[in-house]
Amino acid sequence: DTLELGESKQFLLETALMPELVSKLLKKLNPKGALHGLTLNFYPDRNLRERVELSAELRQVSVDAWYGAPSGANINGHLDMGLLNGELNLDTNNFQLGLTSLFRDAWTFDSTEARLYWSVSEDRSLYTLQGEDIRIDAPEGNLRGVLKLDIPLLDQGSINMDLDVTMTDGDASYLSKYLPAANLSPQLVEWLDTSIKSAEINKGQFSWHGSLEQGEMDGSEWSLFFDLENARLDYDSQWPEIYQADGRVWVDSQKV
Repeated sequence: DTLELGESKQFLLETALMPELVSKLLKKLNPKGALHGLTLNFYPDRNLRERVELSAELRQVSVDAWYGAPSGANINGHLDMGLLNGELNLDTNNFQLGLTSLFRDAWTFDSTEARLYWSVSEDRSLYTLQGEDIRIDAPEGNLRGVLKLDIPLLDQGSINMDLDVTMTDGDASYLSKYLPAANLSPQLVEWLDTSIKSAEINKGQFSWHGSLEQGEMDGSEWSLFFDLENARLDYDSQWPEIYQADGRVWVDSQKV
């Protein structure tokens, strides 16, 4: 009742048992890890969406980035899926999420819980991933969020992401982790990296709505907000540092 994903992926690709679309996903995602308590039902007379029913517990699963979609590692949780849709109840520690087309480094979180859904459209042209009630505990604070990714499968159109994350009880020393550096000027990135030395975050929020494609991010809308307490701020090298300040910081695609 245990299935090693790396070995299974290789077998399926070599034997060409899966539809071309599924084989394409397997090659790109390169899944690793294991499925425990696996239950698999195959109904050859049903349509493609209903032909396979799979249920399992994921253990230390990882997937590579898929074009602009994120990579993931240390994925644990309960999975129910078919060939073209599925649901994952994520419940894991040391979860790693990589959106390196937008952020500089992959994120690692102490604990993560979420409900993730995905589906391929009826015309096989679009893959959609949605995350509801995402709950994350990390050194930088407590995070809650929702996510939607639309990924074209026919090499037409752009990968688009809607991401909204709120933070409470945060530590501003982790601010640079959440800067969409790929869409900011180097000068602004340097200023944001170095100006806020430390602070307590009462509330923070990050939003991104738009394309993840290089060359198209300028048309996307994003914003970053922090409500700070006891901040140490070095606004300009020609000014003295500010200590124990309270204030709010807004950054978006137009202004700081």
